[in-house]
Amino acid sequence: MDRQEIWRLYQTRLWKVAHLAERFHVSRPTIYDVLKRTRLQEFTPSAITSLTQASWFTSIPSDFPC
Repeated sequence: MDRQEIWRLYQTRLWKVAHLAERFHVSRPTIYDVLKRTRLQEFTPSAITSLTQASWFTSIPSDFPC
């Protein structure tokens, strides 16, 4: 299962959870779990991954308001 692809398709707002579950051959609760983990940043979508690995990003203070 490609979690990043699920997140990307879901973000287009063209794909419903049921459609994603059918396409990836998993249950709807599994899709909801992937989406929840993405929101909680348990894994990072690829577009953000490069930012978090950038050296300037790590220099932001931990108490910086987001």
